[in-house]
Amino acid sequence: TDEKLDREAFYIERMQSERAAGVLINPISPNSTPMLEALRRSGTAIVLLDNEIEGFPCDSIGVDDRLGAYTATSHLIQLGYRRIATIGGLHHQLTARKRQQGYKEALRDAGLPTDDTFILLTDYTEEAGYTATIRIFQEDPPEAIFSSNNSTTLGVIRAAAELGLRIPDDVALVSFDDLPYAEFLQSPLTAIAQPSYQIGVEAGRLLEFRIHNPTAPYRNVELPAPLVVRASCGNRP
Repeated sequence: TDEKLDREAFYIERMQSERAAGVLINPISPNSTPMLEALRRSGTAIVLLDNEIEGFPCDSIGVDDRLGAYTATSHLIQLGYRRIATIGGLHHQLTARKRQQGYKEALRDAGLPTDDTFILLTDYTEEAGYTATIRIFQEDPPEAIFSSNNSTTLGVIRAAAELGLRIPDDVALVSFDDLPYAEFLQSPLTAIAQPSYQIGVEAGRLLEFRIHNPTAPYRNVELPAPLVVRASCGNRP
């Protein structure tokens, strides 16, 4: 959907007209709720993928976003970084709020203050990650960045190259979401790796169960997301 509500609406209406038995969807925002409610009333089973909508009870599958962000930020702290910025999603996204919560809890548990200047909320797009990185280095450069989405991570990498910053020598970087080619970057990317294949398998199982058991209690499944340590976070004492 490219985070575009009109495109999401088009696809949902298409599935409704095709009388789809079930739909896996990564909803954009709470604004998606009326369309999803109409889809469910038409008899289509729904499983939310990698996101939830408050006030819309539904089966969902994803990872433990809070713990993943906590682990990524704690790793940077353990390496000696103290000025850690985060580039995260907007507050209407529950996953974004959970990742920001994990980031803040890691700072708190390490006895570090939370600096609102270092919390940059953007769309989950490469361009937004690029713009946020340019802005933070013009205003108050951090030592490290926790990027909470692989698209924004690409923007961070592009902005760092344009600014002449070396990763991790000038700024360390950890990403939520791994990239298919992360280990082949000039500075291989440290990342919270979402188990995409397992998420797909479990999502399919949830959807099949919901199709055949429409009145069963809803299930919210969170899978662990491991930290894959590579070179982009540096090796500080």
